[in-house]
Amino acid sequence: MPDTGKPSRNHDRIWDVLIEDALKAPVALPVGRRATPRPPRRRVWASVTVTALCALLIAGALLFAFTRPPAAKPDAGTADVAPASNQPGEQPRRNHEQEPAPQVPAGNQAKPDPTPAPHEPLPKPEPEPPKDPPEDPPKDAPEEAPEPEPEPTPDRPRDTVEKPEPENTAPVPAPGHGPRITLLRADRNARLKVAAPGKREYRDAGDTTDFDHGCTFSCDKPVDLRVAGVFLRLQGELVIDASADALALTLLTHDVYVDSRGAGMPVSVKMDGHGLYFPTGAVLFEEGAASEHVSVLDGEVTLGAETLTRQQRATLKRRGITAIATITDEPALLRGLADRVLYREDFDAGAPTRGRLLRGELRDGLLVAGARDGQYGAFWGYPRDLDHVDGAVLRLRLRISGTGDFDVTQFCPQRNDNFSTRVAAPADGWHVLELRLADFRERTEHKHAPATGESFKNVNITVPEGSVLEIDWIELIGPVK
Repeated sequence: MPDTGKPSRNHDRIWDVLIEDALKAPVALPVGRRATPRPPRRRVWASVTVTALCALLIAGALLFAFTRPPAAKPDAGTADVAPASNQPGEQPRRNHEQEPAPQVPAGNQAKPDPTPAPHEPLPKPEPEPPKDPPEDPPKDAPEEAPEPEPEPTPDRPRDTVEKPEPENTAPVPAPGHGPRITLLRADRNARLKVAAPGKREYRDAGDTTDFDHGCTFSCDKPVDLRVAGVFLRLQGELVIDASADALALTLLTHDVYVDSRGAGMPVSVKMDGHGLYFPTGAVLFEEGAASEHVSVLDGEVTLGAETLTRQQRATLKRRGITAIATITDEPALLRGLADRVLYREDFDAGAPTRGRLLRGELRDGLLVAGARDGQYGAFWGYPRDLDHVDGAVLRLRLRISGTGDFDVTQFCPQRNDNFSTRVAAPADGWHVLELRLADFRERTEHKHAPATGESFKNVNITVPEGSVLEIDWIELIGPVK
């Protein structure tokens, strides 16, 4: 179309769209009226400038509202003032209802105060409680007194820091007057732990083999111990306390086997409220879930007024012995244990004997004294010559009366002479007599004890004629190793 110099309708529409985009709002044009074109650059920059200023004002108002320090709290008698509704950046008051404005006559309305109302203080955040509040000690609990510091010594100055004991060693034995406890052997993979007297903090025994009496021993597999000549096989937890003339044991858990034959050491055992005692013998104590068991392999055990004898197994409950049976099988704890008995002869009625009767007679399961060759007593020959072993003990269960001291003699073929010892007569009743072979002396000089390489052929007990002498059994046992 040729340019006539007059604005066309399309040219006007283009300017209208540009103006609307710049102002972000449609503009109504009067019908039939043409708009005079204006420079678009001035309109666009004016609108962007206005928008940016508004955004800055709004951001500044919000920042001022959140960072302004709280205003002073009004007096109790002063009424709350609601903020002006048209102030920029103001937020409605929280947690308060707006009171209705008082009705004022139209002619007396006052001009609004252009000063904005003060901001209401924001609520302060409450401090979070501590996650683990410390517990106050009870008021009734007594205060623990601090342990007194040990006095300084020349070998330990006051400023010296004591080093803790290593964890893999047993406690150092405290000096005591009782017999020592010796570790003989331990089962494979057995772990022996020891607690010092009066303590329950266990430590590995390690290479320690000598312990003080009063210690507590714990092991999960069999461990062999010796104290004052008494042999112990332990699998459990046991307190061992020994004096010069007695051994006291407290079985805390599981089992312990006690062999005191030839030790001359009476033994008392506590287990689950029961107190048991035997002067000499071999006894197995077992702790069960609902009851305890006592197996007497040798000797006699007393529990209150009741007595358990050889080869008897008793079941114990809180009220005492509830059942007694005969031992038929070897207890599992004693499997593999070397027998200490070198020779034993029972004179049970009708049972065959291995030895030889040289004086006296066999009557009602007993060897009874008799007269022969001008002597009175009991004379028994061994089935073979018994080799002497250092630490061996001759044991006899006998009843004797009507006599004073008497002699016990054993014949030694190597010397063609006797070894003998004199024994004080016990009180009336049955007794187990234990005689150490180391106390026997040869008859010629009465100086030398039996030695390795020598042996014994028989045993002869001589008593005054008319005395009562009855022997239940004779036994020769080896030492605890």
